[in-house]
Amino acid sequence: MNGFATALFGSLRGVAVLLALALITLIGFLPLLPVALVKRFARSERQRAWAARGAVAVALNWARACNAAMFIISGVRVTCHREGTDQINGRFVLISNHQCWADALFLVYALDGHFAFPRFCMKRSLRRLPIVGLAFWTLDYIFVDRHSREAIRRNPELRGRDGAAIEDACRQFIDQPITLVNYVEGTRSTAPKRRAVNSPYKTLLPPRAGGFGHAVRGFGKALDGILDLSVAYGNTPAPSFWAYITGRVDHVALYLRRLDVPPQLLGEGDEAIAATRAFLSARWAEKDGPISEIQSPESSRYTF
Repeated sequence: MNGFATALFGSLRGVAVLLALALITLIGFLPLLPVALVKRFARSERQRAWAARGAVAVALNWARACNAAMFIISGVRVTCHREGTDQINGRFVLISNHQCWADALFLVYALDGHFAFPRFCMKRSLRRLPIVGLAFWTLDYIFVDRHSREAIRRNPELRGRDGAAIEDACRQFIDQPITLVNYVEGTRSTAPKRRAVNSPYKTLLPPRAGGFGHAVRGFGKALDGILDLSVAYGNTPAPSFWAYITGRVDHVALYLRRLDVPPQLLGEGDEAIAATRAFLSARWAEKDGPISEIQSPESSRYTF
């Protein structure tokens, strides 16, 4: 197959994936409506608990269908190595590297049947999006304002509000199974972004301790552990969602490990912040090498 035919076939694959995702999302949204209505007008804890379980079931089946469509149509091979004891009803904070939109669906794939369904911290403005905004609200995602440094400089009273909101939200999940996801890099890692911040890592942006630290302290001693997920796109130094769904990424490697919570992270003040930064820096130093090796075009390494 020549270059033009290969590119055309890949583009057709990508379009087929997008159409499949749109159809799955449309169908998956229908059962979410009654669940959202129950949650909106619930008058008892039993009704709210039913709505919570229903929302997770709908979202999990949606994610499974999306992953199946992408795996089959794109032809990608996915390997996932898990290390540590499963606990489907536990409370965990998950940290992960982040390179493209597909990361979120791979995350669900890695957790499925082993740990609780993931929730994310999101910008409050996303609640107004059609369909997905309702889904985020029904799934009890944590919404924060994410004030910029400039906004905080103009109004110092905004400092600390997002952190307090995260801690308050986490306390509400103390009696529920949850995996709270924190993409500690703050954004997708790309080569231009890494150059702009002079990142010491080959494939990663420096981790930010703020949101992760607030989440850990919000759960406190109720936290059952920390999950560390690494995602690597085989032989693809600059992965993108389009490259993935068009078949230009032939394999994806996932590595999920369960870690104990260092007691220093549960403290307060500068010592806790320093311990949190040191913890994340150590994890990032460990995962940068394997990810960069798997993603190197010359590498024959497929898994962690």
